[in-house]
Amino acid sequence: MWLGVVGCMLGAGLVFFGWRGLLGVSTTALGALVTHVLISGGLKRWHGAGGVADPNIHVLIQGLLLGLVMPVMDRPLVPLMAGVLLGVVLRFVGRTRRVRAHPVAVVFVAVWLLVGFLRGGGGLGAEPFGAVEAVLRPHRVVVGDVHDVGDMGGAQSWLHDSGLSKSDAVPRQDPCRMLLDQQERALVDRSVIPEMLSSYRLCSLGEVIVGAVPGPIGAGSRGLLIVLGMMLMYKRLSWWPGAVMAILVAALTLLVMPVVGVGGLSVVSARLVDMGPAIGVTYTAYILLGSPLLLVVMILAPQSAPTSVEGRLAYAVLLGSGVIVLLWVLGPALSGMVSMLIASLLSRPLDALHKSPFLRESGGRGPGSVVQSP
Repeated sequence: MWLGVVGCMLGAGLVFFGWRGLLGVSTTALGALVTHVLISGGLKRWHGAGGVADPNIHVLIQGLLLGLVMPVMDRPLVPLMAGVLLGVVLRFVGRTRRVRAHPVAVVFVAVWLLVGFLRGGGGLGAEPFGAVEAVLRPHRVVVGDVHDVGDMGGAQSWLHDSGLSKSDAVPRQDPCRMLLDQQERALVDRSVIPEMLSSYRLCSLGEVIVGAVPGPIGAGSRGLLIVLGMMLMYKRLSWWPGAVMAILVAALTLLVMPVVGVGGLSVVSARLVDMGPAIGVTYTAYILLGSPLLLVVMILAPQSAPTSVEGRLAYAVLLGSGVIVLLWVLGPALSGMVSMLIASLLSRPLDALHKSPFLRESGGRGPGSVVQSP
């Protein structure tokens, strides 16, 4: 099932980012798998036993997932470095390991900080990956080079690109980051968001759902993430009340986030009331869909969720609120991974908060428990 999930995400990444997206994901996955095999073989050779090693298929899935949540970069060694680090981290971090944290989130944040440090002056708020802010033109999907970026060729949507440009890719801006950068104006002046949409500087919601936006290679299509998440719920690899709770909490958290405008400090909900329902609904939809919320809730969360019902609900609250709060602090590229890292590190303590006699007698499996993938 998980191979099917990452396969669908890889297919979407191939459509919009072409062979460079495929190369980045493959490099990360192979780096993780080869490193894991070498470490396991070395431990068996030198110590006679390699300990409890993860199955190779699990390592491959985690490597593919890590590559899919990273963007296309102009530094080809970064995906390889991420894969090698994941192969090492999987010996210590995971659902059945001593540290129950999501290995993809751990490695993503570690590589972000490491690359930023090597570049000098990097940090959580910086953008060290050098992500390519472009997608392939409609007539060059799959086969094009996303590094061959031309211009927009006039005001037009991605789908209605004229195809007259000789370049393979068209520059696009992250819609969530664009609204966050312009929110002081966008939540004061009613004409700002309509103007951004009419000039096609802001991607349409349709393009966000389809995936014609820059960002993670395999998580650009929000519609695909929803479908895959529902498949995991249907197969009982995910828990639908937790996903619903996380999205509702994220929406409520968004409404109370601070905004500095012309009139001084305010909150998003107050500004949306003044802006009217049309702007309010549009702004909320862009933030929730454009942020990493669906990637975290639908795809990453099930692999490090607590086992108790109360723990899973608290876990969902942490994820939903954490993504939005960190969005204001760290931006869309990192907020989801840091939120996922914090929530997964608290997964085991959340389980320890409530253990019923039945759960203790049955070894941690109670009514409504979710069967997790290995």
